[in-house]
Amino acid sequence: MLLFVDGEDGLEPATLWLTESGLPLKYTSWTKVFERASDRCAAAGLDVFATPKMLRHSMALRTLIALHNALDRRLGLTPAERLHYEEVYGQVWLMSRTCSGTAVSR
Repeated sequence: MLLFVDGEDGLEPATLWLTESGLPLKYTSWTKVFERASDRCAAAGLDVFATPKMLRHSMALRTLIALHNALDRRLGLTPAERLHYEEVYGQVWLMSRTCSGTAVSR
């Protein structure tokens, strides 16, 4: 609840960033922020770009893998047991990339 404030129309995301003029950045402005950053990367000759959606998916995947590793430690799975599990059920990373469509090429 610390990431939300009680606004005129109910709960809304708390403002965490300010614009260049010092005003709060609306949460809907993130797409433009990412577009500009990607343009700067392209201008610097870097084949790198990102979108807010990619960031959300990346964070979700990192969290999933961290929880996955914590469960492995809790259950005491050996590397061989982990490998067997992945052979039977598949790898979380590969399943996530396939399902979410996060494999992006420019």
